[in-house]
Amino acid sequence: MVLLAENGSKGLRVFDLANDFKEVEAFKPETGKGVRLFEWSHCGKLFAYCNNIETVVVSTADWSVISRLPISRAVFFKWSPNADQLVSFHQYYETKDNPNPGPNVKFFGIPSGEEMGGFIHRGSVEGWEPNWTSDSNFLLRKIGPQLMTYARSSPTTVLNKLKVENIMIHSVAPGRPPYKVAVFGKSSKRGDPAFVRIHRLPELKDKMAQKCFYKADTCDFNWSPSGKDLLALTATETSTESYYGENTLYLLNAQKGESQSVELKKKGPIYQIEWSPDSEYFCAVYGFMPAKATLYDNKGNINFDYGTGPRNTCHFNPQGSLLMIAGFGNLRGKMECWDVRKKEKISEPEAPDTTNFHWSPDGEHYIWATTAPRLRVGNGWKISHYHGELKHDRPYPTGDKIELWKVGFQPNQRAKQFEITKPSKQLKQKQEAEKPKGYVPPHARGRKDYNAKIRENEKPSDPNAAIEAVIDAKNKPKSGQPELTASQLKNKKRKEAKRRQAEEKENEEKIAKEEAAKKISEPVPPTTGNEARKIQKKLNAIESLKTRLAAGEMLEKDQLEKIKGEEGLRDQLKKLKL
Repeated sequence: MVLLAENGSKGLRVFDLANDFKEVEAFKPETGKGVRLFEWSHCGKLFAYCNNIETVVVSTADWSVISRLPISRAVFFKWSPNADQLVSFHQYYETKDNPNPGPNVKFFGIPSGEEMGGFIHRGSVEGWEPNWTSDSNFLLRKIGPQLMTYARSSPTTVLNKLKVENIMIHSVAPGRPPYKVAVFGKSSKRGDPAFVRIHRLPELKDKMAQKCFYKADTCDFNWSPSGKDLLALTATETSTESYYGENTLYLLNAQKGESQSVELKKKGPIYQIEWSPDSEYFCAVYGFMPAKATLYDNKGNINFDYGTGPRNTCHFNPQGSLLMIAGFGNLRGKMECWDVRKKEKISEPEAPDTTNFHWSPDGEHYIWATTAPRLRVGNGWKISHYHGELKHDRPYPTGDKIELWKVGFQPNQRAKQFEITKPSKQLKQKQEAEKPKGYVPPHARGRKDYNAKIRENEKPSDPNAAIEAVIDAKNKPKSGQPELTASQLKNKKRKEAKRRQAEEKENEEKIAKEEAAKKISEPVPPTTGNEARKIQKKLNAIESLKTRLAAGEMLEKDQLEKIKGEEGLRDQLKKLKL
């Protein structure tokens, strides 16, 4: 059973996609003064909605009401990962009659409905929600420059706190213990760089990883589902290259404490980054239009290049076997569905005027919807197969102030892996015929050599294909020898890759040592005043780094290399002073 909830001016409904998309008759919401908000729990077993009179929580097993909460004007809901708490948020209003309205963020126990506490969140809506660990044992809040941790049983009693200068945002990692939180702090007026740090929860003391940089006014975090790796997308408000600023992507490993910048093959903004459900890969869509899409492994190495095209978003299906790359918003809705493992394009469907896109829990179908307030006309939703074949079309009723606001699948419905197939020739021909044809001027009509394209998009490519071909040729068994099994071949390839990396590293170190020896042995020119000042400046910087290291601060790899080169710089300075 695959359930889908729909909410709009005509009310709240739930549909069963497995039962010919029919409405679930057992669910009879108490609409009251109109439902403006609903939210599924993470496990999909509970469903909450607010009807402007109260908030009702129902069980999706039989649609019976299990809790009624005194929340009449909720703007947002948030479930705890274990679905044992529901948090509501409404705007904070002070009036003459009620100068102290009390907390506008409230915690309720489910199914008891008991209010467990609350707090006041003034000003902007941003940052109102608490962040839980994946097992709901601890939650985290940011109050000004301080991070505070709370226990599950008492969400208003502070366990630990940490003051972080210039902190802007924070994000709790998913996955199993050790619990982690990432924080971003902007650069200070004193000239200190911006930073991303990963701290251990709930103590908030140990730094598990750190990255410092100067080009960052804002930052967005994207944790891998396992919670081991973090992508930090930084942005500047303006830059010398673009009025819209400059984006940089960093990859941090919380277990090893390593950090690096992710190589981007094209300049321009980064539209979206998305992790695969198994945390092995992530996809980035970036660059000036036509944008490039690239698949990376969890170490930041390029796995596959999907070329360029009109796209600004990407979505993995729940199994991680399919990747949909699309262009929504101000783009025409052209999509590409790819087989992640085989690196083959499956289909090229189109979804014009799409404001919401979600994969179905079965991983074979997806919903594309047109909702308000992004678009107030032509509202509705459609279900399609990954081949591009339309399975169901539900246009929303039209009329004055009649709008569709939200649609959402019931989450966490485990689906089995399925065999990926290619669409039939008939379906491909039908889709090709339905695509709009470009305008051809009269003088070019009928000419086969005419090309109306302004530019050619880059074709997809596999940067590892040439290396794998050589490895496969070496691994090919000689005549009379038994063929290697899939696991044996995989292990052999892994060993070859490790050996090749070790050789490359050894060669790089050897070249670096030779260059360093040449620089030291080179004769110093008689006029060396400027050279001495430069070396002294480097030594002063090294002294500053050593002070930071002694204070317990984690330094970058290149900074540690600078400290190691102190002795060589001092020898050079002595020679210059002779």
